[in-house]
Amino acid sequence: MVFPAELVRLLDRLEGEIRADRVSSESRQWLAQCGLTVERLATQIEPVYLPERKIHLYHCDHRGLPLALISEDGNTAWSGEYDEWGNLLNEEKPASPAPAVPSARAATR
Repeated sequence: MVFPAELVRLLDRLEGEIRADRVSSESRQWLAQCGLTVERLATQIEPVYLPERKIHLYHCDHRGLPLALISEDGNTAWSGEYDEWGNLLNEEKPASPAPAVPSARAATR
């Protein structure tokens, strides 16, 4: 089923108004003509998907091959070693750092 372009624009605008919690009187009137309310329609709108983003710093060699990925906190998230032809020989994905264990001396105090 294909919806008319005018209806699509109207529904897009209405969705934006509902998400911003600023529904115009014109939109409320149109919804009332359709037998709907803002509250009922708001329950049908899916939440906006916000992916978890992680920023890394790339360290590359003179050939542009990535040598390491450094996380925002300065830890190495990945590192690789290549041969002269650019083939990956070895890669390391360090596990997240273990929680600090207090020294025996500190524990005896």
